[in-house]
Amino acid sequence: MRTHDAGLTGPCPERSSRRVLVPGGAHPLSALQRSVGNRATQRLLAGDLVVQPYRPKTAMNFGAADTSALIESTFKSQKKDPWLSLITVEFDSVVADSNGVDMPKGIATATYFSNAAALPSFSVEVSGGPRALRSDPGNFTVGRIEGVGYNDPTNAAVIAANQGEGALEGPKRGAHRRYTKPTAGQTPMDVSASMSLAVFYNAGEALHFAPANAASHGCVHVVDFGPLTQLNYHSVVGLTKVKVGYTGAAKAAFAP
Repeated sequence: MRTHDAGLTGPCPERSSRRVLVPGGAHPLSALQRSVGNRATQRLLAGDLVVQPYRPKTAMNFGAADTSALIESTFKSQKKDPWLSLITVEFDSVVADSNGVDMPKGIATATYFSNAAALPSFSVEVSGGPRALRSDPGNFTVGRIEGVGYNDPTNAAVIAANQGEGALEGPKRGAHRRYTKPTAGQTPMDVSASMSLAVFYNAGEALHFAPANAASHGCVHVVDFGPLTQLNYHSVVGLTKVKVGYTGAAKAAFAP
């Protein structure tokens, strides 16, 4: 099972199901047509509307990483909102992390869907995991997005054990709480967390914030918080594609 995050070990049950469940076993399109009508179904399939937002306003720490130039919002239209159609991760070199473990290093390039609201493409430095825990190559789709202060299950368990469950917060109770809770005088931006601004694209693998000198446990570490915030705010569940590949020295060391 995939493990996660710099300096942490243990199972990471961050798995998202891609199975479509329809009551009675009906074909999804047929069920949709019966529930909202054929004309409404055609409008949905035309591409102007989407079911999934960037993140809903009720999401944990919504807007916590806002700046004067970048504001977290909900997603309304493919044609009118800025959104990332493709994130390309290319590992091309090999470096040692702070523990002397070889890890791949490279660049992630984020490209916007072409519409009137599109912003310029941007790139950010990234690193991955060692061969035994490498970031899987392939073509994926964003499946879940989390905000500032999010933790992987192992780190959340450590926080709960050391500080009590009151040190965590989130949409679910008990062991499912994943966000580090700010203490008196802190804001969500001040807390320590293992997977801040995580953009999940391959079950438990995500792009998320981490130091440049820490190998991941299968994720893609992004070392610049500013561009990662933009990537997080403008990725869309079910629409944004993620392509991970290895070239050069990284391919020789980590690719199959």
